[in-house]
Amino acid sequence: MTRDKSPSTKERILLEISCLISGCWTETPHIRKWLRQHGLDTSGAYQYFVLRAQKIALSHGYEIINWEETFNDFGSKLSRKTVVHNWYDLIVTCIICIFHYGINFIFCHKYTLHWCGFI
Repeated sequence: MTRDKSPSTKERILLEISCLISGCWTETPHIRKWLRQHGLDTSGAYQYFVLRAQKIALSHGYEIINWEETFNDFGSKLSRKTVVHNWYDLIVTCIICIFHYGINFIFCHKYTLHWCGFI
């Protein structure tokens, strides 16, 4: 998670949680138990984690930025206040973001926002 320290009216938070390694979730006994109790597989747990992180960030007044993988996996469930960091699949993700869901995006092809100078 990265905070933008630029002098802007909104503080941004980049939720860099698009590529979680989920193997530990099924190999760690107490996490495996939690997954069973909540009826989740690793994909469902990933979605739960991302959406929960968004809710927490929004509750503190942050503008949230998620990598496009979260949008590609469960974009219809992301907060409409999400800014999608599109770094890989420009045409498909951006068109869907704008025209279907009304979600803003940042295009920074093949680089992270750090390299593009956004944060």
